[in-house]
Parts: sequence; structure tokens; C-alpha cells
Amino acid sequence: MTLEAQQKVSDLFNSIVSDPNLRFEFNLFDKSVNQKLWSATHCCEELSKIDIHDFLEPLYITSTQHINSYSTTTQSKGLNFERYCSYLHLLLDGFFVNSMSILDTLAHEIWTLYDFQQKPREVSVKKVRDNLVNFHPNSKLGTFLDRRLKQPWFEQFKCYRNCTTHERLIGINGVKVIYNPITGEIEGSKIRLPDDPYIRPFTYRRNREATQYCKFMLRNIQSLAIKVYEIILIDINGANNLIPIPKI
Repeated sequence: MTLEAQQKVSDLFNSIVSDPNLRFEFNLFDKSVNQKLWSATHCCEELSKIDIHDFLEPLYITSTQHINSYSTTTQSKGLNFERYCSYLHLLLDGFFVNSMSILDTLAHEIWTLYDFQQKPREVSVKKVRDNLVNFHPNSKLGTFLDRRLKQPWFEQFKCYRNCTTHERLIGINGVKVIYNPITGEIEGSKIRLPDDPYIRPFTYRRNREATQYCKFMLRNIQSLAIKVYEIILIDINGANNLIPIPKI
């Protein structure tokens, strides 16, 4: 899942930088970005394919004896709601954790590309944004990340990621089972994310559907990653192909 601009950055880095330790560091995180992109995409695709009917389980079997010696059996099925919700959380956990990891792993990669102070123990996309703004004020990437990470989608997304990292993101009221009004059989379900996972009990006034939201966020993150690599190429060119990119 390597992006075109990402491959160009990688080729430049490995052809310019001679320090084996720095090259190892860069390539480690460069490959990790691809892995996290694949994992988040996979979880999002599986979430869109989930079928509530796969979580129907036999409740009991009845037998009826007829005069002609033939017997009939009737099997009743019910929804294992807990198993269904657990699988939903498995996919949502995988999506949100990997999606944020794309950005934070990308931040580690950026740290090897620009001349910063000593690398801290914890590196996040917000921390690298702040360091670009403070130490590389003329960089195109710092300006871009500062603008994008101030948009509402990022703070909202970060709240969901923090919630799913430590607890279940969907409460019992977040899943609405849809029944056929005539037959009473299950037709499907609607999965909703809470308006704000920090407000308890959860509210669902925005009616935010989980699958569509994840697809929207995946497009946002993919487009951000593509643009980051494209802008890095501009900054490398502006630094006359010096890597790490010096402070200007």
C-alpha cells in the first residue's frame, strides 16, 4: 500500500543518508505506516460487511409427532447480542487504534527527516507538528499540519480513539436491531457512535452511523498521509536535497 510520493521520499532518504542507524530508523517507521494503513483499511472493510444474521444462534428445538408417524422439528433462533457487540468492538478497536497509529508512526518518520533536538521518548503527530512550527517555521509541512490538525475532525476522532483504547465505545443503546414489522424477524441493525464518548451516559442525538464515520475518517487520514509525503518532497527540494532537512 505504498503511496507514490512516499516511495519517492524513501528513495531519496536511502540514497542521500549514509548513517545506517538513521536509515534503519527511517525504514522501520516507513514500513509501519504501510502496515497500519492496511490494518485500518481491513477493519473498515470488515465493519462494512458485518451481518447481524451471522450472530443468530439456536435457542431450542421442538418435535411434533403426527398420526402418519412422521415427525417435524422446529428450530428457534435468537440473537446473541453480546457476541455481536463484542465483534463490533473488535473491528472498531482495530480501526481507531490503527488509524491513529498511522498518524503517530508517520510522526516518527517525519522526525528522522527534519533536523530536530533530541528525540523524546514519546512522539505523536501533534508533538511533531509543534516542533515543526517552533523549529522549522519556514517548512511547508509545519504549516500544513498546523492547519489540518486544528480542524474539528481530528479532535473528534482522537476522542473516539482514546475511548476505544480503554473501554467499550458502543453502549447497549448504540446498536439498534431492526425487525420486520410483520414477521418479527431480524432484518438488520444500525450501529451508532456516541456524540461525545467523554459525556456519560452516552447520547446519540447526532445519529452518527459507525461504518460511514469510519469510512469518512479513513479517507481523511489517507488524504492527509498522501499530502504529507508530497509536502515533504517540496521541503527536501527547498533544502537542496539535504536530509535531515536543516532549520532555515
